[in-house]
Amino acid sequence: EKDVASLKTSEGSGDKASVTATLSQALFDLKAKIAAGTGFAPEYDRIARMVPAAPGLDLLAQHAAMGLPAAAGLAQELRDLIPSLPATEQPAASGGSYWDTFWDGLTSIITIRDIGVADWRAVSDDAAKLADGGDLVSAIARIDEAEGAKPAGLTQWRDRAASRLKLEKALEETAGAVLRQITALGGAQ
Repeated sequence: EKDVASLKTSEGSGDKASVTATLSQALFDLKAKIAAGTGFAPEYDRIARMVPAAPGLDLLAQHAAMGLPAAAGLAQELRDLIPSLPATEQPAASGGSYWDTFWDGLTSIITIRDIGVADWRAVSDDAAKLADGGDLVSAIARIDEAEGAKPAGLTQWRDRAASRLKLEKALEETAGAVLRQITALGGAQ
């Protein structure tokens, strides 16, 4: 009821059909711009003005000016970050003894590393593949499960990916409130 009352006061004398059309278009444009990873300030402002009590508006406001890249954009950001991550040390080349030949053969099949030391480039590559597939939750989990202190750039990427997930959840909440508002306007005609 508060949403309908606020809509009536914010739009004044506008008829319900034009208000419904404006609200529907603003929601459509908001969803499209968030999906594209671009800024969405005008759409956010319109919805915030017309449905001020909608949940999720506070989080949408944080990213309205610049937006946040979608999963594919975040995957590309992570791939661009990989060369700057610390490389793991490769074992030194061995001599020609039987043991050295055996060791070379073994290390060509498996990776041997110190406990607590992650191959951040491999972890990031795995996470980028998951993000490319649209699975940001698993990409974040892949980074979180790696042992050792995370490089700053990787931590920043992880935080951006988590913010993208929160943005998508806030969009769902806001869209639900807007759709309820549209339904209420349609039933009040």
